[in-house]
Amino acid sequence: MKQFFSILLILAVSSCATYYQSNFTFNEEFESGQLDKAYKTLQGHTSEAHGKREFLYFVNNGLVLSMMGRYAESNTFFEKAYLFGEDYRTNYLNEVASYLTNPNFTAYKGEDHEHLMLLYYKALNYLKMNNTEDAVVEIRRLNIRLQQLTDRYRSPDKYDRDAFSNVLMGITYEVDKDYNNAFIAYRNAWTIYNQDYQRLFRVGPPQQLKEDLLRTAWLSGLKGEFEAYKDSLRMPDYVYKESDGGELISFWHN
Repeated sequence: MKQFFSILLILAVSSCATYYQSNFTFNEEFESGQLDKAYKTLQGHTSEAHGKREFLYFVNNGLVLSMMGRYAESNTFFEKAYLFGEDYRTNYLNEVASYLTNPNFTAYKGEDHEHLMLLYYKALNYLKMNNTEDAVVEIRRLNIRLQQLTDRYRSPDKYDRDAFSNVLMGITYEVDKDYNNAFIAYRNAWTIYNQDYQRLFRVGPPQQLKEDLLRTAWLSGLKGEFEAYKDSLRMPDYVYKESDGGELISFWHN
């Protein structure tokens, strides 16, 4: 029995060491912006696509390919990660081994925020491919997944609505010139900022969102809402002016 547990301990230490060593090179290359090398390193670990680390393998491939501008390939990997997250089947033998030794004996299922982020990146990829219809589908998936996750918790202070996903939905509708749905999405974001974010994080709505609300209300022909928001936002002098050129939307991933 003593020998058996000694073997288990050796396997546990070996498993940890192998995991960190195999990902050290990738992490170093990725963080230094050497995306081609990072992707090549990932391709050297294709065995992980069918092992206990397959979720991370899919997500890492999707992220690197997205940053390389290979959006369709990126979404193929993100979709595999999404489907993996939807599969709740459990290998109970591995769960027991994980409890007794270390987590590397069981499949890594991903953290809550990782499941949300992969859907965000899918939506962003579709936007970059000018596919607004599928981008909206992914944002709706994101909101559904967020609701599923928050249903697990009973705290009155739980984070259960995401303003940014609604802003992203508004941007997507606006790219498609669907100003009415864009206005609804921005209005939802405004409500979340005021009802949730102020209370939970002491964060108010950004100035840009105020302008987005007024602009899309005007473009939707919602004159009553437009005038009401001008008053409530204390922007009585706001006048919509169409841009002569294009518009730049910047996403800062920190």
